[in-house]
Amino acid sequence: MQKAFLSSTYEDLSEHRKRAMQTLQRLGVPFEAMELFGSHTERPVDVALARLERCDFYIGILGMRYGSIDEASEISMTEAEYRRAQELGMNSRMYLIDEKKHLMAPAHVETGHSAEQLRSLKTEIKARHTVSFFSSEHELAWLIATDLATLRLGMAGGGGPPHPAPTVVEPEPVEEETRVPEPVAIPDEKQDTGRGSVSLAISVRDASEDESPDIKSTAHVVVGAEVIADVLILPPGVVDSALQGFQFDFVWDPDVLLVRGIDDKIMLSRAKDATLISFTSETPSTSGRITSAVADFGPNSVDGHGVLARLHLRALRLGDTGIELSNVILAVGDAPEIPVREVTGAVVSVTEA
Repeated sequence: MQKAFLSSTYEDLSEHRKRAMQTLQRLGVPFEAMELFGSHTERPVDVALARLERCDFYIGILGMRYGSIDEASEISMTEAEYRRAQELGMNSRMYLIDEKKHLMAPAHVETGHSAEQLRSLKTEIKARHTVSFFSSEHELAWLIATDLATLRLGMAGGGGPPHPAPTVVEPEPVEEETRVPEPVAIPDEKQDTGRGSVSLAISVRDASEDESPDIKSTAHVVVGAEVIADVLILPPGVVDSALQGFQFDFVWDPDVLLVRGIDDKIMLSRAKDATLISFTSETPSTSGRITSAVADFGPNSVDGHGVLARLHLRALRLGDTGIELSNVILAVGDAPEIPVREVTGAVVSVTEA
């Protein structure tokens, strides 16, 4: 089993490191991290570099602090670890804080010469690697988990793109009157990946109704009713046992419906020996958008059609709302993403009891 080295500053990213280590432990990946070094006669930087040399791949996380400076080299320990990993030709995965979206205490933001050194290091890293940006410790954990999947499947290039570019499907605006949304087609140039494309649809119903194989594009419910919205992969569905993960955004009108939860492992749990990691954004459901993503790190995958994920909602007040998907990715372990041909949303109409 390949061993990872976890590199970052500590004070500003302690929670991020904790989440990252939990992800590695859950996936059974051995790792080295400063929390495990203990006490030594040698200098901290020498201990860190010695532990780094025992590892097979490097996980580098950069926030808004440059870190403790090694007096001999006049660079931070974090930069020293990064440079040694590159000297060794180590497979590297780099994660940079999203400076526009991530909240950070002023005390954890570097200033002066150290800020210039950090900026220079980030610029170099972005030029040498395809990096991922995180806006929370939860998103960082998800990004690391998805990258570990590519490493396990033998896609460990020296810094190649760890994530497929999202296929963006913008939701259609919902008119004041109840209507069934037209399918949102994906441009042809997004479909040429050599793998059969699939179509998705959302089927909605009152939770008191029995589940049906028929697609219900509209649902009429009363205030206070529980509503179920199923994300369906339509026949013939995924072929060649290809599906190993997905990501998409649910979009709805938060003034009409309240999201109560997501069952996001329905289809992927069918895989034999499935080892599932899921991520749901902590964006308040009042925003009208939630990101859901799941990846299977087991040895198998799934194909076919049916319910991919299920959204549980409650009708809050009178009105009509569409439920749409955007930023859809159907992930494949050893190939480009499965192309999505079209996505059909649904409408929920809330009336008085």
